[in-house]
Amino acid sequence: MDISLSIRFDDSNDIADLPDQAKLIEDLGFSTIWYPDHLVTFEQYSPQWPYPYTADGTPTFGTSLPWFDAHVVLTAIAAHTSRVRLGGAVMVLPQRSPLRTAKEGATIDHLSKGRYNLGVGVGWSGDEYAALGVPFERRGARANEYLDVIKLLWSGEAVTIDGEFVSLKGAVMRPPPYGGSLPPIYVGGESAPALRRAAKHANGWVSGVIGLEELAATIKRLDAACEAIERDPSELQHVWTYMYTDAELLKREMAQAEQLGLHELCLAVRRKHHPGKSTEEIIAEIAQVSGTERAAGA
Repeated sequence: MDISLSIRFDDSNDIADLPDQAKLIEDLGFSTIWYPDHLVTFEQYSPQWPYPYTADGTPTFGTSLPWFDAHVVLTAIAAHTSRVRLGGAVMVLPQRSPLRTAKEGATIDHLSKGRYNLGVGVGWSGDEYAALGVPFERRGARANEYLDVIKLLWSGEAVTIDGEFVSLKGAVMRPPPYGGSLPPIYVGGESAPALRRAAKHANGWVSGVIGLEELAATIKRLDAACEAIERDPSELQHVWTYMYTDAELLKREMAQAEQLGLHELCLAVRRKHHPGKSTEEIIAEIAQVSGTERAAGA
């Protein structure tokens, strides 16, 4: 099972440290660096769009939390690393131009010599969609079409499409991604539409911060979504996003996750769970507890 790291640490506004932290993450044997995505947050969210990962629908973050642009962060990291894979987990695709997303992704793939992952979701905040002037209700259909467009543009061939959201006639995007192969696409979310989207469009699926029981149940639902379109479920990689709070708990739950056949464990961190420790100390601790440090020979 691969161990990856989500590198948005709550209160760290010093983006200049991220490239050095990424090099440390690479040296300690982590497989992938993921960075999340939100364009804006709000002092108060509309109640009709609750946050899906807390019991009361209240987000676990406030307006003081920094969210840098995922693709800009990954570009900087690409220049300071040589092995670790790089991805946005997950970027809210319907809020972004599919042409620009394809261009930026292909550029990062070249800068990193083929290490880019495209991680996408549809988001949960209708307030964020309203601020951008994008209809919230059609975000799923928009994401599906955007994924089709991105893959077509990445072919390097002329693209003609007359869709609900995108119309192109003989559009060519060059260069295609590094080495002529498409970057892996990961789709996030636990809803039925998200799982169908992953089954149809993706190479992998990324969970939110959920427990082991929900993870196991969701993987079964994902397998069923694959089988419904006659796709082999084993073709899809599973990434569990896990909030790291305690070393012994992580060891126990890693063992259980491996029994599920999990492909990748993505560890997220909130500094409030590790008072008095620097970012570098937290990264080193996770590497030691998860075993990446030993695997890398660090």
